Amino acid sequence: MNFDINYFKKFENKIALIDVNDNKYTYGDLIIELKNLKKKFVKNSLILIVVSNSFESFVGYFSFLDKSKKCTTIILDESFGNEYFNKIINIYKPNYIFYPLKFSIKKKLNMKNFTFKKYIFSQTRIPINRNINDKNFILLSSSGTTGNPKFIRLSRKNIITNTISIIKSLKISSKDRTITTMPMGYSYGLSIINTHILNGASLVINKNNIFEKLFWQKMIKYKVCSFGGVPQFYQFLKKLNFHKFDLTKLKYISVAGGHLDLNTKKYIMNVCGNNYIKFFSMYGQTETSPRISCFDILRHKSRINTIGKPINGVKLILINDKNKDITTFNKKGEIAVMGENVCLGYAKKLEDLYKGDINKSFIKTGDMGYFDEKNFFYIIGRKKKISKIFGIRIDLGDIEKFLKTKRIDSKCQPDNKKLKIKIMNNYNKDTIINLISKKYKINKNFIEITKTKNIKKYGFKK
Repeated sequence: MNFDINYFKKFENKIALIDVNDNKYTYGDLIIELKNLKKKFVKNSLILIVVSNSFESFVGYFSFLDKSKKCTTIILDESFGNEYFNKIINIYKPNYIFYPLKFSIKKKLNMKNFTFKKYIFSQTRIPINRNINDKNFILLSSSGTTGNPKFIRLSRKNIITNTISIIKSLKISSKDRTITTMPMGYSYGLSIINTHILNGASLVINKNNIFEKLFWQKMIKYKVCSFGGVPQFYQFLKKLNFHKFDLTKLKYISVAGGHLDLNTKKYIMNVCGNNYIKFFSMYGQTETSPRISCFDILRHKSRINTIGKPINGVKLILINDKNKDITTFNKKGEIAVMGENVCLGYAKKLEDLYKGDINKSFIKTGDMGYFDEKNFFYIIGRKKKISKIFGIRIDLGDIEKFLKTKRIDSKCQPDNKKLKIKIMNNYNKDTIINLISKKYKINKNFIEITKTKNIKKYGFKK
């Protein structure tokens, strides 16, 4: 298994993609498109791709990652917008840029362009930087981390080993067909794509949300047998009366990207149990390529809150404040990960790409937890002030600092359903919501502002 165009020949006649316009592409069709794009860039290049759930993005992604080219690819989700896109160009100085027609490059880079459907492929004529370490395979933003997201440097081995392990854990078959429910530019969404396309399965490209009829029409029309989602996705399913839908073709579903509340979890469990659908809870981070544990909830109902056990090739350990291993069950510590799936390190500037493997197959997650007598792991909170809302990692301290620059005293409260902020000042709530939504790419519906005078309770300074 590899990111190699020739690898796809074994699935040549199978359906690989069904796009948003219901066009079907076999793996053979995909090979032709990949080879045509591959001719337009040279080895060892640094490439920036702006991705969306689109046919163009898939062609660009799999072409740039072809093994023979040995390129490093920066993956930026289109939700970050045109301004940040240009910022990344200025910082990293890519040799090639693949982006939607609706985006525009502000700086003149003496470019050579050609159009691919609704995308532009640009050669910037910036000389290839030979200092970039060839272990850097893709750069992926940290689950949509608030502020200016740092990129996580992932190797080819990171992605391949993790993809193989997930396929085995979920028993994904080449006969399976899934549908995109999350953006391609985020690790969980990209992981679902990798585990299906690299295994010869089929993917329905979707841009509709689950409140739209078209989403469910596609589910039925194309006999989708699986999907994955973050906790809020399943909360929406509950509101939509998921149990009343036609679920006859569904084989399994998965949840990751944060904590799913107990009531919703029990509801989804009941629906799955009544319809012979497997329900997997998964845990991970972009830094771990991303998924590192898997739990078949219906098989172990008595351990409903566990994140399960690590997948093949991954070792989970607990460490105390002195970085010593905790070997006693039911004792609290920080969860750490060991394995070939652990990222190389971080990148905030071009020079960071000169580095190799900084982490050496070990990383702390920042999650506090424990394991029980059967070695099932549990999460009880974060070591730092970080929440995950709709799969987006939110640094609460960063938000407080940002509001302080606007002369707004605030206190963010940890919550995995909404971004809850207490403020002291007499500011318009909608104004604050708009500020935060624009800067941090958080849906306004998930931001809650309340005013308080109790400065002691919420830790405000006079």
